[in-house]
Amino acid sequence: MIVTGYEYAVNKIGKKKLYQKEKLINLGGELFFSEKEKYGILDKTNPHSIYDLMLYDFMPKYKSMTYKRLKFLLCESIKLFGILQEPWIQEKYNLISGTTRIIYNYSTNISEMSTMSKDNFHIHINTISILDFRTNGLIKKEFTIDNSIFEMSVLLYNELKNDKNTNLDILSMNIGEKDTPLGVVIVTKYTLNYVDISKLTKYLLKIHKIVGKFSEEYEKKNKLKSEGSNYSLTIYFDNEGQLCINVVCKRNSLNGGASDTFFIDNGEFLLVKRNSSYFDDNRVKLRREFQDDIVNEYLKIKD
Repeated sequence: MIVTGYEYAVNKIGKKKLYQKEKLINLGGELFFSEKEKYGILDKTNPHSIYDLMLYDFMPKYKSMTYKRLKFLLCESIKLFGILQEPWIQEKYNLISGTTRIIYNYSTNISEMSTMSKDNFHIHINTISILDFRTNGLIKKEFTIDNSIFEMSVLLYNELKNDKNTNLDILSMNIGEKDTPLGVVIVTKYTLNYVDISKLTKYLLKIHKIVGKFSEEYEKKNKLKSEGSNYSLTIYFDNEGQLCINVVCKRNSLNGGASDTFFIDNGEFLLVKRNSSYFDDNRVKLRREFQDDIVNEYLKIKD
């Protein structure tokens, strides 16, 4: 499958310029940590944009994907999302409206030395600034996508569409339509002002279960080595302000969903090419200021 889209480059941050409160594998350092609730907001050595954050769960993965734990992490993610929509944050950091994403990956084929979700579950809070495109440009390209993405998406779509016991308020669902991202796109009744976290959590766990089942069936049918569940899930709000869920089923990919996210409203594929060079001191300073602003606002509304 050939998809037309764009690639943009994101520089790396020099290790000496990171917060170093605690040494973490492949992570930039700790911005906030809750000893009681065992989670933190972290900086990344290899960011997806000039301004991004990561909500990292310090509990083992099997606990992270329980209803109670996932519900808690989603609540905190949506709080961070809301802060990023504040007009003064948008204006101060030249953020591109509508580009903020809550993203998590589930994969069982990632190396144990990686900080991907095999070791610890984490949620990306990504957003794009005008500075991202000014730094290294935006290049139009064609990308080859594994056909299994589409095949698995059709299975997931049909299963969700035919589910008579859905516990989520859904407005629409589509797959492969013009001007929509790859995978399954679910538009809900929820807005940033009101999200039923309980229903949303149950629905995401249902998606997790279905993808796992179809992954196993797909591998048996095609006589492939078992990889287990492998998918990326993105939560965002569309132009109408409705909460949307985008699920991309993946195989044979070491590239997490946060590196090939759909930031552009018309559904065009946007691939992050990381570690092109190093951010200069000014960019690092801006990133630190951004993260401090977000964390400070978060602490005001945390409890």
